[in-house]
Amino acid sequence: MTVILRHNRQEASRLNFDRLVEISVNEDDLNGLASDDVTEELESCFDEVATDWLAIGKELSSNNSAGLAHTPACVANASDFGQMLAWSKLISRLISEPKRTLVICGDPWMYRHLQKLRGMESGPRPAIVLTILGLWLRGYAARLRATLKLAFTFLKLRRYRSLAGQSGSVILVYGHPNSSPEGQDGYFGNLARRNPSLTRILHVDCDLNRVLELEADKNTSSLHAWGSLWDLAVLPFAKWRPGPEYSVGDYGWLICRSAALEGGTGQGAMIEWQIRCQARWLKKCKPEIVAWPWENHSWERQFVREA
Repeated sequence: MTVILRHNRQEASRLNFDRLVEISVNEDDLNGLASDDVTEELESCFDEVATDWLAIGKELSSNNSAGLAHTPACVANASDFGQMLAWSKLISRLISEPKRTLVICGDPWMYRHLQKLRGMESGPRPAIVLTILGLWLRGYAARLRATLKLAFTFLKLRRYRSLAGQSGSVILVYGHPNSSPEGQDGYFGNLARRNPSLTRILHVDCDLNRVLELEADKNTSSLHAWGSLWDLAVLPFAKWRPGPEYSVGDYGWLICRSAALEGGTGQGAMIEWQIRCQARWLKKCKPEIVAWPWENHSWERQFVREA
């Protein structure tokens, strides 16, 4: 066996090895820079696992709550699932090499995933129960906080719904810092100034103060206005819940990891709010043309289905 897996640096310091690889679990250092530089190898593995992630994402997307997550949509700038797949492929290659490699991995899910690789010499697992419980509690707190903020924003902006008429051409955008109430947009430039009939609708990620600033052009409104009190009631419970069938198999631990990490935030509430608001807006205003900066998020796919 040429790869030794440990989660504790102090224990690892007593072992004999030729090189050291560390898989970082610090959210500020997600690229997992290793003590021995494997950056290029990791980047190459990341490219190679793209097809694997697409296949896994397609399977995960059959779950009813998958639309509230980034991992099934293969959004690499919001989910590090692909990075974990790349680490797995890299470590698998290191097992077949003659050099003895020590891998230090403090992530409890990733550790358990790597343990399953054939030829791996591993020690005791890092604890996981308290980590899961902490993320579970944090997620509900984050979604409740998001719900309260969204409720306040909805009450302030609901007047837009009664003012809205049938829409023709619309741009659906985020509250980009380079956008202005004079018609300039951070995504579509001066398109609105050249076409005064064009309406700008702001994504729910745009907070209240920014909405009030941009709506001064009298041609900008926010999707927040198309929410409802019933929508708000379900938001604290909106999260991705992959079924138990996904917790087994070659990638079970990594899928559980992504579900726990994404569920430990308020993103489920924000995505659910976006989906509900945009559906009601489409039904009410019936725009003929909508353009937006495509990033392959789940809400965009739902938007296309609604349209």
